[in-house]
Amino acid sequence: MTLKRIISIFLLPALIAACSVTYEYARERHQYSKACCRDISEFEYTKLTTEAPYIVEISERSSSFDFATGKSYFISLELPAYKQVYGVSIKSFALGNHIDKSHIFFPKVILLDDDYSAVREVPQYFFKIAKASFSETAKENKWGLPVKLEGVVIVNNPEIKYMIILTTVSLLSGSTSYTVQRSTPIILPGISGAVPTYKDIIKIPHSPFGKLTIRLDND
Repeated sequence: MTLKRIISIFLLPALIAACSVTYEYARERHQYSKACCRDISEFEYTKLTTEAPYIVEISERSSSFDFATGKSYFISLELPAYKQVYGVSIKSFALGNHIDKSHIFFPKVILLDDDYSAVREVPQYFFKIAKASFSETAKENKWGLPVKLEGVVIVNNPEIKYMIILTTVSLLSGSTSYTVQRSTPIILPGISGAVPTYKDIIKIPHSPFGKLTIRLDND
């Protein structure tokens, strides 16, 4: 194991604790958030490009809006000019300083045309829970929990110009099941560690806050 990897393992708990936010805090701040605009045409749409993934945090500093599906913080994106079918990869990482206290932003995606009218809404089953890789956890989730919801939205209509990522009242009342490996500590003379003993299924509540990575996928 390299020195860099060893250092990162020892620093990981402190880094998670330093940047984590509780589920209770996220729900409280969401409750008191106020709508930024009167209509979705007034949103500021960030241009999504192939140059780099768009990594963004959703928090009390984010814009909020009273959608038909309920109040939500959101991300609004301007998509590239349509030339051929392409995908938009969306990853939402779990928040919290421990998996048993984690929460996660479950995306609802709406695709819009030039007039900001909905062309398509992406079904909930597009997003699956999975373990994030070491690289994803370090670079995209800032050493947070290695758990993500991930899906790829296919853009196959030249009328689609914009994308809004939000969550809903219905989603906020739910949770996503995730399987974790539990371990038993072992302490012997000169030896300490842990042995995997069983798998446990936990429920990760859906949060109004999140950490997302959005990337154009032209492959």
